[in-house]
Amino acid sequence: FDEVDTFDRPGEAPDRMGLLLGVKEGRSGALMAGAGYSSLEQFFFQFQYQQRNFLGRGWDINATFRSSSFTQDYFVQFDDPYFLESPWHLGISGYSYATRLYYFDQERMGGNITGGRKIPHTEYSYLYLTYGYSISNLEHFSKSSQIYRLQPQDAPTSSATLTFKRNAVNNFLDPTRGSYLNSSLQYAGGPLGGENDFTKAGGQILYFQPLPIQQIGHYLALKAQIGYMWYPDTEHLLVTERYFIGGSNS
Repeated sequence: FDEVDTFDRPGEAPDRMGLLLGVKEGRSGALMAGAGYSSLEQFFFQFQYQQRNFLGRGWDINATFRSSSFTQDYFVQFDDPYFLESPWHLGISGYSYATRLYYFDQERMGGNITGGRKIPHTEYSYLYLTYGYSISNLEHFSKSSQIYRLQPQDAPTSSATLTFKRNAVNNFLDPTRGSYLNSSLQYAGGPLGGENDFTKAGGQILYFQPLPIQQIGHYLALKAQIGYMWYPDTEHLLVTERYFIGGSNS
């Protein structure tokens, strides 16, 4: 908000007072564009548009485009934090990724729809259920590599993901105290359809603790992440769903 004014009003009883808030909304949109050069991707370009409180309805809009010799990514997301003026959250997203990894080129496109809400009688905990559908392809891999040849073309994956989040940090953008937990369980295939059956569980936790140092702003940050997945022994797991060790594109 750009401006916030308060006005006293008579209360419902002599020992009570009403308080009226008058606010003027500030600018809530952001338009970002950038270009650069790296030894891995060479020249790259990125464009992003974000708008909070779209059309004054509380909606969040995010559209991102990134292009380089290694990637061609498109991403669009819509969020309604209070769907139909209720405590429920509705999110819809669509994406198309084309990435040149170390051993192969990967193409993936799909979309997600998410519903969830804050858990009643809690202060920081949320629960979400997401349905996702995607199609994956591998290209330009060594024909002698058996594991990559097992990846079928246009492989559809239909899945449902249950996510629990608990965000108890003191600052959403730059936390210095508190904790953050994100855990999820994804189930693909079976009655949901698609051609791929697997279950994937994962979790991430962050912890921030200020340090007793005279200078202001010193704190300790710890991060732990874990993932595990299983699938029927009679089937081959998609390469695009496996874990990859190390940094970007390794």
